Amino acid sequence: MSESRIYKARRQYARKLFVFLAVFAIVAMPVSGTAMPRQDGCLPAPAFVRSAVYHPYPGYLNALIYIEWAPVEGAESYTLHVFSEDTGFWEPITGVTDNFVWTQVPCRPEAWFRVKVKGTSPSCEGLYNEDWFYVYCT
Repeated sequence: MSESRIYKARRQYARKLFVFLAVFAIVAMPVSGTAMPRQDGCLPAPAFVRSAVYHPYPGYLNALIYIEWAPVEGAESYTLHVFSEDTGFWEPITGVTDNFVWTQVPCRPEAWFRVKVKGTSPSCEGLYNEDWFYVYCT
């Protein structure tokens, strides 16, 4: 094969690749442009949230907490955040489909934690409940 035929074949390949990428970009652009952005605050906050602490073993540094909230109309799942005094940051719990959950947190006696809950759906992030509260580990 001569050198000129090799260069010609490479140019044809480059042209075909360019056309393919251009057509692909044109086809894919409307799909990404019409996707609905996730909206914050389009679901109301849960009407109430309550929690209780359960220590399975006295003196054990971790505790089980039970968190319950009012169902949010239109929510497909819920996102919770638990703030423990022991860890010092909000620990997320996502993808909860019921209106209650059991979770384990580091919890020494006399320490406290806070809970906030919001409903979520595929195109919507709800509002967190306003009544954040403190619960003490015992």
